[in-house]
Amino acid sequence: MDRAQQWHRLAIVLGVVLSGMAAFGPRGEAGELGHYVPSLFNVRDLVMPAKGVYGALYGLHYMSDDLMDANGDEIRSVTIGRRTLSIDVDLDLYSLVPAVLWNTGFKILGADYGLIATLPFGGPSVQAALALGPELGVEADEGAFGLQDLLIQPLWLGWHWPNADLNAAFAFYAPSGNFEQGAPDNLGLGFWTFQFQLGGAYYLLKRATALVMALTYEIHTNKEDVDIQPGSNLSLNYGVSQFLPAGPGLLEVGILGYSQWQVTDDDGADARNPDVHDQVHAIGAQLGYALPKWRLGFAMKYLYEYYAEDRFRGQALTWSVGYQF
Repeated sequence: MDRAQQWHRLAIVLGVVLSGMAAFGPRGEAGELGHYVPSLFNVRDLVMPAKGVYGALYGLHYMSDDLMDANGDEIRSVTIGRRTLSIDVDLDLYSLVPAVLWNTGFKILGADYGLIATLPFGGPSVQAALALGPELGVEADEGAFGLQDLLIQPLWLGWHWPNADLNAAFAFYAPSGNFEQGAPDNLGLGFWTFQFQLGGAYYLLKRATALVMALTYEIHTNKEDVDIQPGSNLSLNYGVSQFLPAGPGLLEVGILGYSQWQVTDDDGADARNPDVHDQVHAIGAQLGYALPKWRLGFAMKYLYEYYAEDRFRGQALTWSVGYQF
């Protein structure tokens, strides 16, 4: 099955599901998601690196064949009137995310001051797919690929101690990706998001071992062309990273996971079942290789979403390459 057929099927499936659940289902319907993708960044990416400018390229591949209802049960069919229709989800999405990170070395309140900017490209996003309207037979755009919603983090503070790091950050997502309400091939979400993040790491064995955790809170504005303000989201990232000597560089092995919850209701006249909140939880592993002498690093990771409500449940495979200028 080619990508156009996959998206055509997805549009029909979600249209049927959302129509049926809105009209007849007591459990609510799949709804809005936020911008923050907890599967994207690697374990140690959640803390500020040493002074300098860094370039990174992330690749994200998200796959799902499970659409979950508000009770965490897989939606296999939906009844509309006297008709019962089988549900078969086949979601296969990609994003390519160039990023620039800069630890300026300038001090604010004893912390290093830094910035981050990303310019993501890809096909229709997971969030856009989940937010499809209740239209049946929507045609998908086979060539849909382009700029998604960009991230700018103008405030990034990092406190550093011999055995620990602490970070606080403010960022925003701009609706730069193409968006049309109800379209199955949207590249953006059609709203701004303001993001606050607090994270840190504790180190053992001269920083060879890192225990990392970060909390991310999102506040969203109203969507374009529709009276919906998505509810706020809270994400928890956590992981353990271990460096091991290997040849000219360092082998990195890690275990990581995330949880993400919608913590406030959707708002607006067009929000249906606004008190139904989505959530997802995942666990996975990471493998990387760093060449400090060449200021270069590579990483790959796999994450499996073992529980979800009111959204897709899937798996993510990511890769990244980073370089310090």
